[in-house]
Amino acid sequence: MDRVDVEALVKKKSAGAESLKILWKQAVNSLHPLCGDRLAEFVGAMDNPRTARLFAKYLSREINPRAASRQFLEEVDQSEYSLNEWIEAFQTLAAHVESTAAKTSLAGLCGYLQCCEASGRGSPRAGFALTVETMLRTHGFDGDS
Repeated sequence: MDRVDVEALVKKKSAGAESLKILWKQAVNSLHPLCGDRLAEFVGAMDNPRTARLFAKYLSREINPRAASRQFLEEVDQSEYSLNEWIEAFQTLAAHVESTAAKTSLAGLCGYLQCCEASGRGSPRAGFALTVETMLRTHGFDGDS
């Protein structure tokens, strides 16, 4: 395993609650092989284990999940939004995708999030998740072609 202390990460995210510890451990273990040493960065920005499992689901659809996780973080680094805001926007988009028949990967979601960010440039800064909600209402999301 990479240099991430999974047990310490799980303990921190669960804040000592045994039921949350079990859920976070499952979620972190599903992400760990896909994110490697960037795991703490991803999980630290997630507010619940369901988000971690969803992220792992879309990441696992990539040919090279570790490269895709690095690409995601590079997009975040070049963005005006923080990792926490990207994860929140991801949650918004993933919830929409999960409620439809659309199929996609993390790259597909990331591309849509990039378009959402670009659409808001030059206007007053709204929350990223709110921008995503607006884009979904206006344009929808069809998934990968």
